[in-house]
Amino acid sequence: MKLMERTDKELQELASKYGLPKVKGTLTKEKRLELVGAIEQADYKMRTEAQAKARAELQKQAEQKLGIDPKKKRKPSPETLAIERSKRKYYTFHNLEEDGVKIALRKGEKYRFELYDGRIHCLPEWLVRNLRQTATYPIYAQRKHPVSGLEYSAHVGNRPRCGFDELEDAPDDAPFGVVLDKALEAKHLPEPVLT
Repeated sequence: MKLMERTDKELQELASKYGLPKVKGTLTKEKRLELVGAIEQADYKMRTEAQAKARAELQKQAEQKLGIDPKKKRKPSPETLAIERSKRKYYTFHNLEEDGVKIALRKGEKYRFELYDGRIHCLPEWLVRNLRQTATYPIYAQRKHPVSGLEYSAHVGNRPRCGFDELEDAPDDAPFGVVLDKALEAKHLPEPVLT
């Protein structure tokens, strides 16, 4: 039964059930609409609170079954730990796929790097090592099978997608990213040739 179809007495009882103040006197059309709206709001609030409690209880039971201590913090990912432990250095980044195009990447759950072609960056050694190993294109070549004589594609090497020139060590508190220090740029970047 819809709330608007209920009698005044039933609406008053519902209001007291939800802890709403009692409306004195007879219910006019406006008072009735306000009371129905307040009952609907109180009902919605009570249902959402009950659902949140049920979800929390289910999560608590699942953690107990799995042996997870809720007081312990989640461990950071191995990539995040490797980046934080790694030594910081200055590198010049080169995009070997497309000249002048930046690359954005995320490593771990904490760090996001934007690498600009031809610019000096402060980067962790681990990231540079990781990109040198993983950011590659496979190179295939046609080979003849020695027994059957049939041709097949064989993996003969990898072509790097990006390159890094190591410049010097960076301070331990230097932020990761593009270096805006003009003295460092003047020291390491070549002067542009004017024609």
